[in-house]
Amino acid sequence: MRPFTSEATDDVRHTLGVLIDPTSPHEVYQRAMTDLGHELGIAVARRTPASDVSTVCIVCTVEDADYLARGLIDGMEETGFNASQLKLVCFWNERVRRLSGSDKDAFDVAPVIKQYREASNLDGAVIVVVKSIISGACVVKTNLAMLIDDVTPSKVVVAAPVMLKGAKEKLASEFTQDMASRFEYLTFAMDDQKGPDENVLPGIGGSVYERLGFENKNAYVPDLVRQRRNRLALI
Repeated sequence: MRPFTSEATDDVRHTLGVLIDPTSPHEVYQRAMTDLGHELGIAVARRTPASDVSTVCIVCTVEDADYLARGLIDGMEETGFNASQLKLVCFWNERVRRLSGSDKDAFDVAPVIKQYREASNLDGAVIVVVKSIISGACVVKTNLAMLIDDVTPSKVVVAAPVMLKGAKEKLASEFTQDMASRFEYLTFAMDDQKGPDENVLPGIGGSVYERLGFENKNAYVPDLVRQRRNRLALI
């Protein structure tokens, strides 16, 4: 049996089971990700009450925006956060990997090719990085480094339904000791194996892009981004 954390309720465990079921169609998988995001949002709010913070910056990637990130935002608003406190940053990353060969030749990078960023002062803010799964932490490292290049948040919550054992330490090692000391981690399951395709087992049931139904994620503009951009334009 995979190791679950104390945050994983019976409902969460069932929903994680939906993700790893290869027969789950796109729509069911999407709903499961939204539900898990909602539970992560409630857990974030439990650790950081709305009354204790003025700004929370939610950071996601394009594939996670409409499901996991939307669920997280809904969960946080349901537990007391208002829209003015929650800011969104969405990154489009191009994953470039070569894991074979010598250590000198191997690489795994995730350059940002586009971004949507709502204006906010992140000095002293809480940053919540939400990702479908944390394994090598390459994407999270890239996006977080870009975001906090010249600011100092009060804390950074790294939230994902599933994490690979050792990912926390790998991510922390990419930042200064002072910054890494501000990191908190929130997950429901800690897996410790990878398959030949480098996907975590059982993880989230394979490639999140395929399971969510994306054909070309970097050509996609999430509905969440469209809606928030339109709302801000009216203010």
